[in-house]
Amino acid sequence: MSTRTEFRMSTSGFLRDFVPHLMCAGIFLFLAVPFGIWHFTRPQANTGIASLVCAGIALPFIGMIFKALGESAVEVRLTPDELVWRSQSDQCHVPWDTIREVYRRDARINGILQRTARIVITGGRELALSHRLDDYDALVAALDKRLAPGFAKAALEALARGEDAPFGPVTVHPDGLTVKPELYGVTGTRRVAFRQIRGIQLMRGMLLIYPHEKPHSNCDFLPVPLATIPNCAALLEVVGRAMQPAQPA
Repeated sequence: MSTRTEFRMSTSGFLRDFVPHLMCAGIFLFLAVPFGIWHFTRPQANTGIASLVCAGIALPFIGMIFKALGESAVEVRLTPDELVWRSQSDQCHVPWDTIREVYRRDARINGILQRTARIVITGGRELALSHRLDDYDALVAALDKRLAPGFAKAALEALARGEDAPFGPVTVHPDGLTVKPELYGVTGTRRVAFRQIRGIQLMRGMLLIYPHEKPHSNCDFLPVPLATIPNCAALLEVVGRAMQPAQPA
C-alpha cells in the first residue's frame, strides 16, 4: 500500500481535463490572429469583426482554465496532525478532528472521466480535490484510512444506543437501512432490513444496494449517487459490521 503523504498537481492530470478547452481556445485564437493582421494590413478585407468574434469565443475557454486552476488544489500534504491544502491563491491547515464530511464523485463528462473529492470542515468551508493531483487514488485511500474509522465508530456507537446513523440519502438503523435512491426510474424512500440485503457495491460513481426482492422493473438494485453520500467508506464499514451474523455468547 502506498505510504505517500505529499500529492501535487500533475501535468497529465491537467491536460486530461483541459485539452478540449485548450483546443477550442487555440483554434479560435489561431483564426483571430490572422484576421486581426489582415484588418490592419488589408483594411478593405473587413476582417476586424471576425477577429473580435473569434477572440471573444476563445476568451471564455481560457477563463475557465484559469478559474479552475485558481480553485483547484496544487498540493496536498498529510501530516499526523493535519491536512495541508494549497491552491494557487490560498493555503489551508486543517486539523483532522475538524473534518466533518468527505464526498467523492466519479462522473463521465463529455467523454472524460472526472474524479473529484470534496472535504467539508467545521464552519462549512469546503476544499476540493481532483484527479489532477498525481496518484489521486492513493490520496483518497489515505483519507479513508485516516478518517473512516472515526466516522464509523461514532455511527456504531449511535446504533448501539438504538439511534440512527445518517449518511445523506442513506440512513442506517439498528435493523436495516432507509435509502432514497436516484436514477433508473427508482425513486421514493425504501426501507430494507439487513437480512434482505444480498450485496452492496460501488460502481461507476454509484452505490448499488441489492435487496433480495427486485425493487423496480427497470433494475434489481437501489442506486444512490456516490457524490451525495458523506463518508461513504465509513458507511460501508458500518453496514458490513451490521450485516455480520451475531456471535454466540
